[in-house]
Amino acid sequence: MKVNYSLCSLLCISLFAFSTIASAQMSNEMFSKGDNILGVGVGLGGTYSYGSSTGYTQSPSYLLTYENATIDPGGSVAVGFGGYVSYLTSSLNWNDGYSYSDKYTFEFLMARAALHYKVKFSAKIDPYIGATAGYAFAQHKLETSDPNYMHRGDPGYSAYSAEPANSGTVQFGGFLGARYYFTDKFGIWAELVVMNNAYNYIGLGVNIKL
Repeated sequence: MKVNYSLCSLLCISLFAFSTIASAQMSNEMFSKGDNILGVGVGLGGTYSYGSSTGYTQSPSYLLTYENATIDPGGSVAVGFGGYVSYLTSSLNWNDGYSYSDKYTFEFLMARAALHYKVKFSAKIDPYIGATAGYAFAQHKLETSDPNYMHRGDPGYSAYSAEPANSGTVQFGGFLGARYYFTDKFGIWAELVVMNNAYNYIGLGVNIKL
């Protein structure tokens, strides 16, 4: 799948807008050793599928993220480690005299490491870049009123035989993002995520510092 350049542009514009907002009276650094950041959000713009079939309706990716500020030597950078889980579905319904409902469910379990840059002119902004690796679990389910869908040549056979009921793949990729804090504890985040399987998306959400 090709990267959605309009979404990439949206991320760049968002990050630039964050950087130009005037800083309020807050702590001097928004990412320092010992901080724990929990985030929730959605991933938009990507398409994830094992096959080449078209017409599938995909949900957003529902994301839960966690990061610990683990290494902070002082100066302008710090390193965080954590992970995230995500969930999405892809489905297609059709009728050719018999009804068919073909559905994929994907769960990503990923570890992440990120390098954060401490912005000196605004304590509200926390930009970062990093890498991720993990595993994607997949479930495939076909429901149909066609009694012959398991027979080769039947219109439902290709969906039935597309994937085993449960499978999965190793995943890895990179991300570029930023958090913007309204208070010392609460903020929003945006990320561009690029994966080895071409599942590339824009993540948007809110975060809280624990």
